[in-house]
Amino acid sequence: MKPISLTIKGLNSFEEEQHIDFLKLTQNGFFGIFGPTGSGKSTILDGICLALYGDIPRGKVNFINLNSDRAYVEFEFQISGAENRKYRVSREFRRDKKSGSLRSDKCKLVDVTYDEPEILEESVTAITKKCEAIIGLKKDDFLRTVVLPQGKFSEFLKLDGADRRNMLERLFNLYEYGDELRKKLSNSMDIEKSKLTRLEGELSGIGAVEPDDLQNQEILVKAKKDEYELASKEAELILEKLNKQTEVFKLQNEKKTYVSQLEEALTKKPEMENKAKSLAIFKNANQLKDMIADFEKTKLEFESCNKKLSEIELKRKDCAEKKTEIEANYDMAKQAYETELPNLLASRGKYIEALEKIKELDILKLKIDECKAQEIELNKKLNKLNTDKEYKSKELERLKKDMEEITSVIAELKVSALFRSKVETGYQLSKDIAKEAERKLKLEIEKANISKECEADNKEVEAINSKLKELKAKDLLIQKEMDELKEMPLGNRDDLIKLNESFNLVSQAWKLNEEKSRRIEEANHKANMLKNQVQELDKARAEQKLILEEESKKLEKAKIENLALELRKSLSHGESCPVCGAVEHPYLHDGAHNLESYSEDLAIYESKLEEATKLVTNYDEKINKLDTELAILTKQIEEDYSEIAGIDKSLLAVSSSDIKLEYEALDTRIKDFEMKKQELEINEKACLKEISSYENKNASITSKLEASSRRLEILEKDMAELFESLNSSQDNLSKLKEDLKVENFELEYKKIIEMESKREAYEKDLTEKNKLCSMTENLLKDIEKEINLLSNDLYTVSTRKDSWESSYNEQKSSLISKVGELDSVAGFLKDTESKITEVQSNYKEQSKLKTEAENEYSSLNEEFIKENQKLIGLDLRIKDTDKTLHIRLAELGFGDIEAVKLNFKDQIELDTIEKEIKEYENKLSNISSIIQTLDSKLAGRGVDEEEFKMLEIEAKEKQIALSDLNKSLILESKKLDELKLKLESIKEILEKKNKIEKKQAILKELETLFKGNRFVEFVATERLKYVSREASKRLLDITGGGYSLETDDDGIFLIRDNKNGGVLRDTSTLSGGETFLASLALALSLSAEIQLKGTAPLELFFLDEGFGTLDDNLLEVLMSSLEKIHNDKLKVGLISHVESVKQRVPVKLIVTPAKSGICGSTIKIEHN
Repeated sequence: MKPISLTIKGLNSFEEEQHIDFLKLTQNGFFGIFGPTGSGKSTILDGICLALYGDIPRGKVNFINLNSDRAYVEFEFQISGAENRKYRVSREFRRDKKSGSLRSDKCKLVDVTYDEPEILEESVTAITKKCEAIIGLKKDDFLRTVVLPQGKFSEFLKLDGADRRNMLERLFNLYEYGDELRKKLSNSMDIEKSKLTRLEGELSGIGAVEPDDLQNQEILVKAKKDEYELASKEAELILEKLNKQTEVFKLQNEKKTYVSQLEEALTKKPEMENKAKSLAIFKNANQLKDMIADFEKTKLEFESCNKKLSEIELKRKDCAEKKTEIEANYDMAKQAYETELPNLLASRGKYIEALEKIKELDILKLKIDECKAQEIELNKKLNKLNTDKEYKSKELERLKKDMEEITSVIAELKVSALFRSKVETGYQLSKDIAKEAERKLKLEIEKANISKECEADNKEVEAINSKLKELKAKDLLIQKEMDELKEMPLGNRDDLIKLNESFNLVSQAWKLNEEKSRRIEEANHKANMLKNQVQELDKARAEQKLILEEESKKLEKAKIENLALELRKSLSHGESCPVCGAVEHPYLHDGAHNLESYSEDLAIYESKLEEATKLVTNYDEKINKLDTELAILTKQIEEDYSEIAGIDKSLLAVSSSDIKLEYEALDTRIKDFEMKKQELEINEKACLKEISSYENKNASITSKLEASSRRLEILEKDMAELFESLNSSQDNLSKLKEDLKVENFELEYKKIIEMESKREAYEKDLTEKNKLCSMTENLLKDIEKEINLLSNDLYTVSTRKDSWESSYNEQKSSLISKVGELDSVAGFLKDTESKITEVQSNYKEQSKLKTEAENEYSSLNEEFIKENQKLIGLDLRIKDTDKTLHIRLAELGFGDIEAVKLNFKDQIELDTIEKEIKEYENKLSNISSIIQTLDSKLAGRGVDEEEFKMLEIEAKEKQIALSDLNKSLILESKKLDELKLKLESIKEILEKKNKIEKKQAILKELETLFKGNRFVEFVATERLKYVSREASKRLLDITGGGYSLETDDDGIFLIRDNKNGGVLRDTSTLSGGETFLASLALALSLSAEIQLKGTAPLELFFLDEGFGTLDDNLLEVLMSSLEKIHNDKLKVGLISHVESVKQRVPVKLIVTPAKSGICGSTIKIEHN
């Protein structure tokens, strides 16, 4: 990523908009950002980070300037590659007025590679993600790559052990291989454990299911199905019979209902005939209704018209008198309008013109008053400026005097550069001696601690070896028991399954045999009962048939005798009989009596015959029903015998209880074997786990002892080198003390720093006072200039005021001479306008009244003529209608109009009567027709009500029984389905359980593998070796082949001193300059390693280091090194506030701090 430009506004100390051109700033490849502490140097880096990632690196929440409500940042950069692409990202932030918290506002990411910009994203989150994708680095990696905090890497160069491992984890993001990976494994194990617990809970919730439960339930469901089918057939037969009788029963009841309705209707017939006669009279009366109404209406209109004509005549007379009076008033108003109005209008014009002149005089008076106010204000300003001039002149004299005093103090506080340099060297030596002494003490303590730890570790190793010996002996005993257990003879699970299958088959065979035998016995018993019932019914039916035949014969005989009597009754004496030819009829005298007697006998015989027929029919139905049940039972018995014959006889020869006892004994033996085997396996696993744990612990302690031995050797070597370095430093310090006559370099150095600090403060104060002096002189010039301008303005205002006052007086005198007192003009005008309005309105009102009176009189004349003509027409019409009406009354049979009115009926009432008559006639016709139709449908059939109800009850009972059987079948089927589902669920859960247990085993192995930090240390060491090789190349290049960087087997950094025969040196033996160069090379290599994560090369980095304590020689080494490493593709920048560093950088970005109440921080580019 190559920066092109940055624009910031309202960000931290930058209140106004500031623009940084990175192309100019980085044109030499080496540049610096300089400014006092707190001026805003780091805010420039904040701006770049805020534009790219929407956040600042220092975690500051409120970064908007206190004097602003909004902040804006825009960053343009280039991604170099096969095709260079340019992007511009801008973001705007605002402060919420209510809460005061910051809110993201407008934002945009634009591709500006070509002339036509392309907007890529316009939302906060999307822009951040897109920038991460373009650069290839997240915020933390970008910051570690762009800003190299050199002090941190110098610390890293000398770190070892856990501290360095933690730093490597942070730099290379190795957390994912350490604690994070262990957490993930632990979480995964917890998840799998909870899954396993849940599955075991599900198994427990399902409950135990025996192997033969499913088969038993299937047999039960089949039996229920057979029972349901049998009951269903019986119910169908009864229902079919019920349906046939239901149809006849309904027709029979329906006929009774309609016969009853017909009898009721015939009782209303006389009433309906009377209504029909009245309806004819009502209709005749209604024919005359309109004619009578028209006649009476015309008479009323005639009376009304006559009355209205009299009223109009009275109104016409009153109107004529009023009209004469109005015309006299109009003539008077017209005369006043034509003579007085012109004089009044002329007076009004004169007064209006005078008022306009008065307004102009008022405006002129306001202008004069305004000039007087301006004169007063200008005089006040002139007096204030003269006072300010006098005060500023005195202040300028005081500032010049203070500057002379400060200059003399600065000269006294100056210290020679040579003396300061030697004191700094002495102070540094004192610090080095103290650090080396402290380090010596630490090394001695560390050596004692390591020796103590080695002694304790050796004892622990002996104890572990003893424990391992015991555990291995225990493991051998467990193995021996396992071998003995395997040699024991007993059956396996397959034998158990076969026994279970045999037990189920035998149990089912016995159960089926018993159930079918029981069903056959019950069916035979029921069949015998049915046969007995059939025999009894056959006997009763035969007896009833004999009775039926006898009654039929008697009925035939009675019918013939009755017919003969009927025939005899119709013959007269001497008339030949059509049957026998006799002319004598001896029984004619008692014929009527015999006929009545035979009719009664005939009715009795018919009744008995009908009763006997019903009984025979009833017996037939019951016999048919019993035959059907008997046929069903016979078929069931045959099917049961068939199923018994199909049972394997060998299965019935075996006892199921014997098989069950054998199964239980084998099951107990197998369970005991498996329990013992499981117990041994658990013990063996626990023993092996303990052995592995002790072996790992032993290996760990042994490794630790070896590392401690190596560390003791290094410590002894370091202590010898440290002793030699300490003696050399003390000798150099003693020489400096003698040379400078200084005992305490720390106090002397602090004294020099304090003097320089005071001198810098005085110099800063002098600069400020110099600026204030210049500002005061400029201010005095501005005051004098303003005094001259105000004097000129005062003269202009006075001249204008005098001119306007003269003009005002002349115009006022002229106006008074024309209209008199000016205050009365408005009153005169008001009176004149009032008189004009009065004359005009009176004339207008009288004209209106005259026109209205004339119109009213004319209107009344026209209305009188119209009403008179109407009255004549109505009189003629009354006479014609009266004559026609008397003729119609005679035609329709009415005596007079009152007789007609008595028979007036509303048309709705007539329609209701007529409708009622028609409905009655239709009802009679419909009922007769329905009765005939029902007779034809019945065709002589009949049903006894009591028998029909008994059949309904029987059908209902059968349906209830069938429904109960169906519910039972559904319930048992549901149980069967549930059993199947349970078995499927158990199978599925066991499969899942096996998978989870396998996964748990893998996770446990991984947990053991990643225990501790061994894997992280391995990855970190490999990455560090690569980084050290790259850093060594850079160090060789920077130092001209003088130094290279290596690591030992423990990853400890060592310096190869090629100037001294390639000897290896510990980093603690390096001087300040050597440490700085080695740290810089390491920092650059680490930055390059982090950049490998990105998709685009970063062509810029900043070195943020405190350079204040570096001497001239070390600064020279630093500058030379930095000039060597920068190139066209890598721009190097320093961030510092030290003046001596600033002078050595060719291109500088100067950051000037904010001035309270004047402006925010500002920037500018300077070249040496």
